[in-house]
Amino acid sequence: MPMAARIRQRWRGAAETWRTGIILGVATAAIFWCVWYFTKIPCTPDNAAISPCNPGIFAKFINAEIMALAGGAGIAVATLKGGYDTYMLKNMLNEERAARLKAEEANRQTQEELRGLIAEMREEMREERQRYAEEHRQRAEEHRQRAEERNLAIAVQQAMLDAIVRLAQGRNGNTGQSNGE
Repeated sequence: MPMAARIRQRWRGAAETWRTGIILGVATAAIFWCVWYFTKIPCTPDNAAISPCNPGIFAKFINAEIMALAGGAGIAVATLKGGYDTYMLKNMLNEERAARLKAEEANRQTQEELRGLIAEMREEMREERQRYAEEHRQRAEEHRQRAEERNLAIAVQQAMLDAIVRLAQGRNGNTGQSNGE
């Protein structure tokens, strides 16, 4: 940013900060001067001979004493108002900063709670998958055992049938051999 732009920006910032104070200071000086002007004895040539006043063109409107008094009052009011505004601005900024920090902390806590909840949900899902896989493995094992039992029962039945057939053939074969001899 060029230097001239920075100077303008700072002057604008100072003018915004001190604008109300300066306006109040000028208004105070004007009121102070009005009170003096309308309550003093007019400086005419006759009054100039008796009192220390200068009947010149501007002298009847202002003198060094009233200029110092009115200017001092205006500067005092402008300074007080500007100082008050600066204090209130700093106070407002501090309150805003504190509120922002509090909101950020609440946001961080919420994020941490959400992270914890997500981690908890992931753990529950992992446990659910493990439980499902274990149930699936158990069902497969039970299915395999039932198939083995069926195969064993079929094998036993087949062996029994074979034994019955051999017995029957043995009987038939013995009877057939004795009849045929």
